[in-house]
Amino acid sequence: MDSPLKIAIYNLGCRVNAYESFALADIARARGLEVVPWGEKADFAVVNSCALTVLAQAKTRQAIRIFARANPDSPIAVTGCYAQIAPGEVGKISNVKEEYKKVKEYWEDITGKVHVKTPVESMNILLNGWLIYQTISARLLARSGYYQSGGAFGFRDQLQDTIALKYINPEIMKNQIIKHSSHQFIEGDVEHWWHDETRKRHKNKIFR
Repeated sequence: MDSPLKIAIYNLGCRVNAYESFALADIARARGLEVVPWGEKADFAVVNSCALTVLAQAKTRQAIRIFARANPDSPIAVTGCYAQIAPGEVGKISNVKEEYKKVKEYWEDITGKVHVKTPVESMNILLNGWLIYQTISARLLARSGYYQSGGAFGFRDQLQDTIALKYINPEIMKNQIIKHSSHQFIEGDVEHWWHDETRKRHKNKIFR
């Protein structure tokens, strides 16, 4: 059996950052990854950054460089405040720059599969990439879309979302249907919503 991929997570800043990092670690474990302490060899790294003080910004840059030197072939994802206010500075670091390029290519491949042309430019922007990106990133992955900011899977909600991906990536739709089928009971009712990480759930007979 192949050994699991290793991920290292480095957290800086406020309690919100700490919560996000803990949640990310739980998600990684739920998906079969091994979370290793910062400083150990890892296949992937996440630096959850802070920009509140000059010292915090310096620690973010230091953490990125330390990991990059120890793991020259491993990608680094930088999240948090510093990544938002200084993306150019973060992007100068080789591992981060290379991974950013891969992420852009990944999303361009997905969102570029269907192209629509209308007389309204704002409509073109929405239909050619933006809505598909939001469907996948906000609705299916983060589950943080409008009226669903708690991160739970909704039996009806995420199935409806996948309809938009029928001609983009039918494999996502297939996997979502299989996932939701495992949350249906023999009587016909389903779990209205659930959290994979905590197993917290709510059974509802409304779909019977």
